[in-house]
Amino acid sequence: MGLSRIMATSVMLGTLLFTGTAVAQAHHDEKCMRKFEDYDVLFSIYQPAYGDRPLCQDAPVTGDTALTLDFIHPALRQMPTEVRVIEAESWGAAQDPEADGAGKPVGQLPSKTYSSGTVLLQHKFNAPGYFVEIVTIQDSNGKKHVLRFPFQLGQGGMGLNWSLAEIGAVVGFVALVLGILIWLQRRNRQRVIEL
Repeated sequence: MGLSRIMATSVMLGTLLFTGTAVAQAHHDEKCMRKFEDYDVLFSIYQPAYGDRPLCQDAPVTGDTALTLDFIHPALRQMPTEVRVIEAESWGAAQDPEADGAGKPVGQLPSKTYSSGTVLLQHKFNAPGYFVEIVTIQDSNGKKHVLRFPFQLGQGGMGLNWSLAEIGAVVGFVALVLGILIWLQRRNRQRVIEL
């Protein structure tokens, strides 16, 4: 197998892995997005240990945490929005809207408009657990829309918290390096046989 075949195979493998993981990453972002009518709301978790990197449903550590909502459409900035965070008994309960009544209140922001388009709730989570951010948005007709964002803190998670695209890029690079090493090894083996 020539160098060109090995390199082409490695590049193709890396491209496929990167493309597949980019699609998976886009799907991951859907877990953080809620839609009602024509409006999108993006939920993110920020923790000092991860800098500016947004997390979604799984934050590996407890402690100081910022929960944000970003209003993608400017009209949302004029709609009164209330935010409540509750602690759920389990991940299953966090996924189930029927269990919200049994949840223990953790934090709240009163109903108001957010002209900046960003809602920020900061809280220090002292223990691992399962939580739900419940967002109630009142539209211009007075109708209330409830959006739920379940998340967990301190449950271990991925630790490194790399995105799937980053993992795909690393795997693609490793495949390329291995391809080159295999080619070099075969090339050296052929030189020894010729001598």
